[in-house]
Amino acid sequence: MQHDAAVQATAIVRSLADSPLVVSAVTGPDPTAVLQPYVERVRRDAGASFITVFAPDRTRYTHPDPAEIGQPFRGTIAPALAGHTFTETYSGTLGPTVRATGPIFGPDGRVVALVSAGTTLDTIGHDLTRALPGIVGTGLLTLAVGATGSWLISRRLRRQTHGLGAPALARMLDYYNAVLHAVREGLLLLDGERRVQLVNDEARRLLGVTGDPTGRHVRELGLSPDLTEALAGQQHSVDEVHVSGGRVLVVNQAPARPSKGSAGSVVTLRDHTELQALTGELDSVRAFAESLRAQAHEAANRLHTTVSLIELGRGQDAAEFATAELASAQRLTDRVVGAVEQPVLAALLLGKTATAHERGVLLEIDPGTAVGTTGIPGGELVTIIGNLLDNAIDAALAAAPPREVQFAAWVDDDRLEIRVEDSGPGVARRRYRDCSSAAGRRKTAPMHHRRGSGVGSGWRWSRRQFAATVAPSPFGPVPARSSASRCRCAPRWTRRRDRMPAVIRVLVVEDEPVAAEAHRTYVDRTPGFATAAVAATGALALDALARTPVDLVLLDMNLPDTHGIELCRRIRAAGADVDVLAVTSARELTVVRAAAAHGVVGYLLKPFTYAALRDRLVAYADYRDRMRAGDDAVGQEDIDRAMEGARPQRAAPLPKGMHRQTLDSVVAALRAADGMSAAEAAEQIGASRITARRYLEYLADTGLASRTPRYGGTGRPETEYRWR
Repeated sequence: MQHDAAVQATAIVRSLADSPLVVSAVTGPDPTAVLQPYVERVRRDAGASFITVFAPDRTRYTHPDPAEIGQPFRGTIAPALAGHTFTETYSGTLGPTVRATGPIFGPDGRVVALVSAGTTLDTIGHDLTRALPGIVGTGLLTLAVGATGSWLISRRLRRQTHGLGAPALARMLDYYNAVLHAVREGLLLLDGERRVQLVNDEARRLLGVTGDPTGRHVRELGLSPDLTEALAGQQHSVDEVHVSGGRVLVVNQAPARPSKGSAGSVVTLRDHTELQALTGELDSVRAFAESLRAQAHEAANRLHTTVSLIELGRGQDAAEFATAELASAQRLTDRVVGAVEQPVLAALLLGKTATAHERGVLLEIDPGTAVGTTGIPGGELVTIIGNLLDNAIDAALAAAPPREVQFAAWVDDDRLEIRVEDSGPGVARRRYRDCSSAAGRRKTAPMHHRRGSGVGSGWRWSRRQFAATVAPSPFGPVPARSSASRCRCAPRWTRRRDRMPAVIRVLVVEDEPVAAEAHRTYVDRTPGFATAAVAATGALALDALARTPVDLVLLDMNLPDTHGIELCRRIRAAGADVDVLAVTSARELTVVRAAAAHGVVGYLLKPFTYAALRDRLVAYADYRDRMRAGDDAVGQEDIDRAMEGARPQRAAPLPKGMHRQTLDSVVAALRAADGMSAAEAAEQIGASRITARRYLEYLADTGLASRTPRYGGTGRPETEYRWR
C-alpha cells in the first residue's frame, strides 16, 4: 500500500507541475492567493494528506495548515532542484509521510518552484485495517476452493484407476513388467523427446543394446543410421523393413495417445532375417524365370527380323543379320562362361543381359571380370547381384538414351568385389546422406560368408556417366516396290525451272566478320555456287533479298538484331522463294525443331570444316536438281529420295549406340598411343569409361585392335588395347 501511495503522490506532483495555472501563479505577484484554494481542492479530491507548493528557497506557498504558509518546507529537495521527480518517506509537520517531490518549470525551462504531495503512514494504516476483512475472506474462499478441487481430483483419479490404490497399482505394474519381458516380440516405448522409457528383453536382443537404456536418446543406442532416423522422426509407420546389426527387422511405430496429441511412441520389432533369406531365394527363382522369358522374347524378335528381311527380298542382309546376332550372343556367352565359374551366376548375367536389351538398356560385362569359387551361397550371391543389376537398369531407364549398365566383379585376396555402373541421372546432392545410410555403404563379401549375416545390404553408388548415341534400324533403307498409281512430286518452283540460273546464288548471313569471310570463301570455292551478298544483321539480309536474286541463304541463328528463326519467318512472310541452310552453334532442340518447321533444308553445327560445308552444299545442289526435274515419281523410292532433303549421304551405320565421330576420336587416340586402357582412352577423348570401352571392344571384335591384360599395378589387371 505504501507503493500505491507513492505512485499516487507522483501522479499528483506531475499533474500540478504541468498545470498552466500553477506555472502562472508561482511566477505572479501573490502565489498563495491563487494556489491555496486550488491546491486544497485537488488534495481533497485526490485523498492526499498534504500538497505543498513552495519556492526553490523552501518558502511554502500552500499547506493544509494555513499557519505553515510562509514557513520553510521540511524534506529533501536537491533532486527536484536538479529537475527530477522522486519519492521518499519523511517525517514532516504532519508526521511520517510517503511523499513525492518534483520541479515546476517556467516558460524559459528553469525551475521556478517545487511541489510535494504525500500521504501519512497513519492514513495508510487505517486503509489497511479497513481492507483486512476482505483479505481474510478472500483467503478463506481460496482455501475452500482448493480443498474442493483437491477432493474432486482425488475422486477422478480413483475413477480413472478403477478404484485401485497405490499398492494395487504397484502390484499391477509388476505383472505388466513380467508380461513385457516374457513376450517374443521387441517392445520399445519412447517419450515425446525420443528418449527410451521402457524396453523389453527381446528388443534389447534385436537391437544389440547392452545394459539398461532407459532415459537415453535413440541416437545414443548405436543403431544403424536409417533405423535411428526412423525412430527419431516420430512418424507413424507400418511394417517398415530396416537392417541393423546384421538383422532384418520389421518395425511398427504408432503414437502412444493418438487422440490426445504427441506423448511419445510405441515401437514393436520383429526379426525378419530368416524370412528375408527365403524371400531372396524366391526372388532368385523369379529372376531366372524372367530371364528365360526375356530371352524367348528376344529370340522371337530376331526371328521376326530375319523373316521380314527375307520377305523384302534381302536374303543376304537376313543372313548377315542372323549370323551377326549369333556371333554377338556367342561372344557374350563365351566371355561370361569364361569369366564366371559359378553356373548360377553365369546364367543370371546372361538372363539379365537379355532382360536389359529387351528394355532398351545395354548391359556390358567388363572384360576384366573374373569370378572363381567364392564360398558364398549361390542363392544369396544371385540375390545380391540381381538386385544391384535391377536397380541399375531401372536407374538407366530414368535417363535419356544411351542407357547403359556395366557389371564387373573380381576376387581380391579373400574378398569378392562387385562394381555396377549405370548411365542414370545419379543421386541428388541432398540424397547423398540418405544413400550412405540406407543403401550406400560399399561392402565386400568375405569368402567365409555366414548365412543371414546381412552382407550385401548396401553397396556404394557409383558415379553416373553419360554419353550420346544414335539407334539405327537393323533394316536399313527399305526398297520401294513398283506401283500402278503415280504421284505428282514437283514443288511449285519447278514450274520456273527455265528461269533457274546454272550457278546457285548464296546469301551469307553472319555477324562475325571473320566467319562471314570464311563462309564466303567456302561458298566461292565450291563448284556451282557463288556468293551473291553478305549480311551481318537480319535487316541487312532482308534488304539484300529484296535487291539481289538469291537461291540459298547460309544463315547463322544468333544475330545482333533478331534470331534466325524469326528471320526465317519474315522471309517466308515476304514470299521470298529461297531455301535456308542453317550454319550455327545453336544446339537447342527447340531451335532445331523450329528450324525444321520453317523449311530449313539443312543444319550444320559450328565449328565445322570446309569439307563439312562442301558436303552440305553438294547435297543441296543434288536436292535442288531433283526438285527441278519436275517429272512424276515412279514409285515410293523416288518420293523417299525427294523427301530426304539436302542431307549428305551417310556412311554405313555403326552398331547400335555408336557415333562415327566418337569412333574416329578413339581410333586417332589409339593410333597415337603405344597401347592404352579404357580409362586412358576415356580421358583422352573426354568421354565416359563405359563409352570408351565399348568403342575399344568394337575395334577389337572387328580385328582393328588387339587386347591383352596389363599387369604391374595394384588390384586386378587392366585390359590394354593396341592398334594393329
